[in-house]
Amino acid sequence: MRLPVRPLHLACALLCAAGCATVSPPPAPLPSVDRPEGAVSLFLKADYQGRHGDTAGAITTLEEAAKLDPTAPDILTTLAWLYLQTGDEEKAKATAKQVLEGHPNHDDALRLLIGLHSRGHDYEAALPYMRHLVDLHPDDDHLLIELAEMATEANHPEEAIQRLEAFVKANPASVPAHFHLARAYAAANQLDKAIDHFRFCTDERPEVEGGWINLGTAYEQKGDLPAAVGAYRKALEINPYNRELSARVAQLLVATKQVDAAIAAYQKLVDENPADLGAQLRLALLLFDQKRFDDAFARMQGMHERWPDNPRVTYFLALIHEERKEADQAIPLLRGLYDDDPTNLEVAYHLVNNLEAKQDKAAILTLFSQGLLGRAPMAADLLLYLGMAEARLKAYPEAKQIYSAALVHYPDDPRLHFQLGALYERTKQYEDAFAELKESLRLDPDQPHALNYLGYLYADQNIHLDDSLKLVQRAAELRPDDGYIVDSLAWVYYKLGRLEEARKSAEHALSLTPDDAVIRDHMGDIYWALGNHRSAFRQWQRALELDGEEVSGLAAKIQRHHALEQNHRTE
Repeated sequence: MRLPVRPLHLACALLCAAGCATVSPPPAPLPSVDRPEGAVSLFLKADYQGRHGDTAGAITTLEEAAKLDPTAPDILTTLAWLYLQTGDEEKAKATAKQVLEGHPNHDDALRLLIGLHSRGHDYEAALPYMRHLVDLHPDDDHLLIELAEMATEANHPEEAIQRLEAFVKANPASVPAHFHLARAYAAANQLDKAIDHFRFCTDERPEVEGGWINLGTAYEQKGDLPAAVGAYRKALEINPYNRELSARVAQLLVATKQVDAAIAAYQKLVDENPADLGAQLRLALLLFDQKRFDDAFARMQGMHERWPDNPRVTYFLALIHEERKEADQAIPLLRGLYDDDPTNLEVAYHLVNNLEAKQDKAAILTLFSQGLLGRAPMAADLLLYLGMAEARLKAYPEAKQIYSAALVHYPDDPRLHFQLGALYERTKQYEDAFAELKESLRLDPDQPHALNYLGYLYADQNIHLDDSLKLVQRAAELRPDDGYIVDSLAWVYYKLGRLEEARKSAEHALSLTPDDAVIRDHMGDIYWALGNHRSAFRQWQRALELDGEEVSGLAAKIQRHHALEQNHRTE
């Protein structure tokens, strides 16, 4: 007796929705086999129940039928389909696999399993079933192409390439085969071949948007961004409403430094949809980067009126105020963001920057004090930044208070010891400075700036000159192109009386950092010690022009040169 088989329309729909394996409709039912009469009756009853909307009843009836005839593929396949219809994918998979145990070539079960795994993007699990289906239908070109597509999705592009190269050789005009071969080449990073096959597709089917998008993606993957923009623009000619692609073109225009074109592209996106916050932000930031501060400010201010609670909008508006030297406007915006999230270090840094710009030492210390009341200690980076801000404002007691408290929580942070040591040096507490700098180097021996600072400090105090030389030489090894470190090396040589080495190092330091008053002053001292008084005078004069307040004793040195010149004239 022949049993009717319910077509697996949903299974086929699943395959279409999966975006990879869209296989052909199921073939005709298998030849009938003898079944127990009870199973036949139950199957027919289940079919009636299913047709009249009683899916749960149909499942119960088919489960009874399967107990009477546990190897019947039509009963099990229909049951699997009903499980799928009710959302029980695991039972659907298990039942379809049960079919294949007794009937490994059962098309409907194979297709159902392919669809189920593809729906979950588990292409690796779907592949064995798809391969077997292709073996059963070796002349089905559609299935072969879908197998290659699935292999690419499962990260087996080599298999896709092997199958499709042979297919394209036999079918050179097949656009789908060229397309999926191009995708496989792209997945295998054989980008030139991918581009060639994508170009075949766009030449043959220039009206298809997807061909141009995939060609652009391959160009982008290769690093040829202008070509990618060209391909994407072709796609946008076909479908100008693809906002995601329009945004990608705008991003690539920024990346290729076509800023005016990028601004126009983002402006178009904003004009089409003023509610597109991402496009609004990127447009404002582009204007800001181009130093069109008034335009950027007006746009960002309008965004803040529209999205007053958006932290990104508030943050960038504060940054524009900061750039415009409007600390009074930036501080309340940043303070609100910081209060909402004290762990946001970027916000905290800019808040401190603006408080420092206002020279508001008390507010910086208050920020630190409030942080002490939190449940968790402030981040070491923020404590470091707060202390440095106070130090730059010459609020040395406040800076020391911050560093000392920070070291209670972070005793092994070499940066905190370094900054505290530098602070002690500024307040002429040299023994304390030496101790903190040494501790910093104990924790991290290869800090070029700490090595340089301690070495220079020794030389400036005219003590431990041999140790000073070793410290600064090590710093110079780590940072050979740092003019300040090379200058320290020159100064140590000068203190040791090794004047020719001092001269060479100082001249090298000047070549690296020509506009530093201290380096010019040191160069002048070295020239003077070598007897080259006119060159010394020129260096001191240049140091005075650069920053006369930074270097003490410059006027006296210049006066000494004038006195020497006067003596020569008198003689």
